Amino acid sequence: MGRLAQALSIIKPILVVVLLITIAIPFAWSYQRVIPLKITLPQDTIIPDLERKLIQRGVFPKKAKGLSVDIYNVCAMRGISPYLIIALMETESNYDLKAISSAGYKSLMQTPSSSGYADVDTLHGIRILQDKLGIVNGKLDQGLLQYGGFRDFPERGKPYVLKVLRLYAVLQE
Repeated sequence: MGRLAQALSIIKPILVVVLLITIAIPFAWSYQRVIPLKITLPQDTIIPDLERKLIQRGVFPKKAKGLSVDIYNVCAMRGISPYLIIALMETESNYDLKAISSAGYKSLMQTPSSSGYADVDTLHGIRILQDKLGIVNGKLDQGLLQYGGFRDFPERGKPYVLKVLRLYAVLQE
């Protein structure tokens, strides 16, 4: 078991870089104009705030520490608010990396696939969200409807969108 753990510790950073490159580069050009909600605080201010808010939302402290760093790093790279992503994660999976929906969506952001790594899965979910936002010209409520699978059923998706937006507002306080 020691050799396996050692091999995984060597392979994980390589896998993360490869996945980040394969997910981020092909889509980077189309997201420069999408509005949401840039990070305005420095890293040493925002990561402890994210960690504190995750703990307040029921995430165990040890998990909150790692998750806050992963969320910050990926959100900073993609130019999107980490508070929005936390609101979306809570709504989609209640911060469960192993969550699987009845429709077969997986992980923290309930995407079609899962790597098992919070940072990679968060990046994948953000890419999908930004793709949906690009389709609706940056309109957050409509982008969330699309992300949640309610594009054709906007009335059914209204409670979902309201929940994410309320959480987002609370988390920004």
